[in-house]
Amino acid sequence: MFWQIVDGANGYPEDGGTDYVIAHSCTSGDCAGDPVRKLAMGDTFTYRGVLFVVLTTIEAEQDAISGMDIWQHQPDRLVLITCPLGDESGELDSNFVVIAQPAA
Repeated sequence: MFWQIVDGANGYPEDGGTDYVIAHSCTSGDCAGDPVRKLAMGDTFTYRGVLFVVLTTIEAEQDAISGMDIWQHQPDRLVLITCPLGDESGELDSNFVVIAQPAA
């Protein structure tokens, strides 16, 4: 299961701009965001019936993600964000970010 940020009144439209999809990932392999952490530049995947290609992946500290330029809307861009949970601690200290666009 993934959660998509949709808030048209605050600049997060369901269609027409960047889609942001957020999910937890786990080192145990039991979370919705686990497949996202396996993606690398050039990989392809399907989202909402459209084939996307990964442009870049970024690992960022939890407190740095709010200042990243990923929050600017761009047409036909998809940003996947996972928050890895440590199996023992359950703590969140980093994010894994995937930026993708529709494949040509």
